[in-house]
Amino acid sequence: MGQIANAILIIGASFFAISLLLNVGNFIKYLQSIRGSAKFLGLVWFIWLIGLGLWFGRDEPRVALGIMDRSALLQVMSVVIGGIAFIVLSINNAWVKNLRGPLLFLILYGIYGVLTSPVSPAVYLSVFKAISIVILALLGVVAVNILRKQNHSEFLVEISCFYFSILLLLSALGGVLVPHITRKPNPGLFGFLLEGFPHLNSNSLSYIAAIVAITALCQYGSNNYKFSSKTYVISKIILAMSVLLLAQGRTAIIGLLLSFVMLSVYMPKLRYLLFMIFFAILLGYANYAITGNLGDGFGTVEAYLRRGATEKSLASMSGRTDAWSIGWESFLKAPGIGHGFYSSNFIGIAAHNSYINVLIDCGMIGFSIWFAMLASTLNRCLFVINRWSKNEDFDRYTFNLQIGSILIIQFLRTITGSDITVNSYSLILFTSIIVYVYSVDTMKCATEKTDLVQYPTN
Repeated sequence: MGQIANAILIIGASFFAISLLLNVGNFIKYLQSIRGSAKFLGLVWFIWLIGLGLWFGRDEPRVALGIMDRSALLQVMSVVIGGIAFIVLSINNAWVKNLRGPLLFLILYGIYGVLTSPVSPAVYLSVFKAISIVILALLGVVAVNILRKQNHSEFLVEISCFYFSILLLLSALGGVLVPHITRKPNPGLFGFLLEGFPHLNSNSLSYIAAIVAITALCQYGSNNYKFSSKTYVISKIILAMSVLLLAQGRTAIIGLLLSFVMLSVYMPKLRYLLFMIFFAILLGYANYAITGNLGDGFGTVEAYLRRGATEKSLASMSGRTDAWSIGWESFLKAPGIGHGFYSSNFIGIAAHNSYINVLIDCGMIGFSIWFAMLASTLNRCLFVINRWSKNEDFDRYTFNLQIGSILIIQFLRTITGSDITVNSYSLILFTSIIVYVYSVDTMKCATEKTDLVQYPTN
């Protein structure tokens, strides 16, 4: 299995690296169409993502004790750069009018985190995490105006997804070059779970792979190669599927399948792939109904999905239901304001559920603000997706479908992980989606108002 895994990673990484080099021209042309303020914003956004990458795999209790190493200082610097960038970009920018909806709730959530940090076991780390959320949201507020004016609402989403692609390439290279770091022993099908490089656990890496895969499938299904070539898009699909196969994140796989079903409804080019998947499932069910067993091939699929877990472990979702029960009991001890922002990681409770994590950390007050942010984002996304028709603007229409497919994976991930609760690559992608839906919606409203102007005739 080790040689097969190496072959999969080498093929995927090589194809992606070559196509990435061939696609440099498309990237340059796209960047040339973007003016100064948006380019500066994009650079800061990418630096912020790199700062998070430096944080991966760190021993956070060291920071809680006041021990600052080089990677921690670099991440602090990236957040400081974000704060300075907000000050610079907010000059002569009417950003206050965009201080509403999900971005306003995100700012309030960060401020509430700062206020509750003193009761957290890791005060300094909690304050830093909360302040970084506030700065991220303020950058998003400024970005709405900048990107709307330049008609590049998708810019930050593209940067976030490109960063995810780079993480996949690094994980594939790490899987071949440093297997002792990136291959976590596991009694499942492959004997290991692929982890990221820099370090990301297999579930997080699977989530990233699913995001890259569904965005590439959306581009392929719609023949929309505005920002990239067809070869580059196909290479992303190959790399993302390879990493997802070896990382074996079940939640990410389910999210990818659900998103793929949604896309295939709107994109005829993907329907034959969906038909093949369901046909294989029907064959497996028919074989089971006739013979009473799934056979060797389907037994391999079962071993893959089990990942070496027992039936008892699977019944409890790998122990998550037990963690949710413990987390709920912890929430009931401080239902009002919670145990302090970002405290669940330091009081021995890893709930593996974003909703319970927020309840533990921030209580009902903070949870209400955070949930309002999620609900208003989903409402705005559905509004924008329905607002742009296929015949009106095909590129915008397909990108809206891409946003919808990403959100399916993200919301499913909130059930089994602590995503969108603290400053993370997932929250940054989520914020870029908020920026997109608000800037593109504002842009269309402005266009419609212009169309309604009646000019006097002689």
